[in-house]
Amino acid sequence: MNERLARMAQAAKDLGKKMDNGSLMREVLQEHDEEIMQEQQIQLLEGKGSDGDDLRPYYTEDIKPHGYFNSVQTASNYMAWKESLDYPYQVSRGNSNAPNLYINGRFYGEMEIKFDDEAMTVAPRTPYAAEIMNKYGLKRFGLSKIHWDKMMYERGVLNDIQKRVKEILYEQ
Repeated sequence: MNERLARMAQAAKDLGKKMDNGSLMREVLQEHDEEIMQEQQIQLLEGKGSDGDDLRPYYTEDIKPHGYFNSVQTASNYMAWKESLDYPYQVSRGNSNAPNLYINGRFYGEMEIKFDDEAMTVAPRTPYAAEIMNKYGLKRFGLSKIHWDKMMYERGVLNDIQKRVKEILYEQ
């Protein structure tokens, strides 16, 4: 019996280390990287950044000489045209003036999820994606609280964490 208790104590220590250094969460999230990217794309289609706020500059703020559009009218015409596009996910757009960074899906396909010891980030895979991400700010990419909640509860990350904890504790 003492041997079993010793194994259980060691399993609890091992679990504690995995929780403290983040490796347990990283392992589970890596198994969901495609779903995380889908949530990122959905969030961007909504025109939202990682803080849950609208992406800026708005189309009508992105006017030359430093912006993209020649005039507010050009930006407004672009917004109207964007409403006619077919998107990969149906989302509700609260503010059609907030960019959703989608025309043909190229940019969405040139982002990736990266994991390191400290964090998970959404990163560009190409110079084209890097240019867009730099314009809006790299910190604006990543999931907002609403989309993290969807990952945890609707897409099963929390259940997978619980399973992993049980596996670690009960494999002894």
